[in-house]
Amino acid sequence: MLFRDRDVKEFVTGFDAVFRRCVRQFAGRHGIGELNPLEEKWFGDLRSLLKEGFLKRVLFPYNNEKVAHGSLLTEELVKPLLGVLGDEKDTLLTDIDEPGMLALAVSRGIIDEGTQGRYFPDLDYIARAEPENSFRYTL
Repeated sequence: MLFRDRDVKEFVTGFDAVFRRCVRQFAGRHGIGELNPLEEKWFGDLRSLLKEGFLKRVLFPYNNEKVAHGSLLTEELVKPLLGVLGDEKDTLLTDIDEPGMLALAVSRGIIDEGTQGRYFPDLDYIARAEPENSFRYTL
């Protein structure tokens, strides 16, 4: 959905529904618990394992660099902005969103007008560069 529609709110809602359905199916197939599996201890343990072992160690760093360009944003936008904003940084950087930060960087001469696309997330990265790692066709 995110790949096709680019609607983050819709994606989160749809992903949540798919995730809940998968957990319930898994629990049902394996006879795990009679209650809502999302409320049971085994699920909390599994969630913690996935979060610490996969999400934090593999997925987040991968997404932060390959898709969201985290280091690029830090080096070419955030650090230079911090250097020129002075006392304004506390209020400006907490009140703006990503497009606002790009506009601010242009207005302060940190980046050139027309180069903002370089800093957008590359939502097609996996499909284009590493299709073998895509989850798109697994469900």
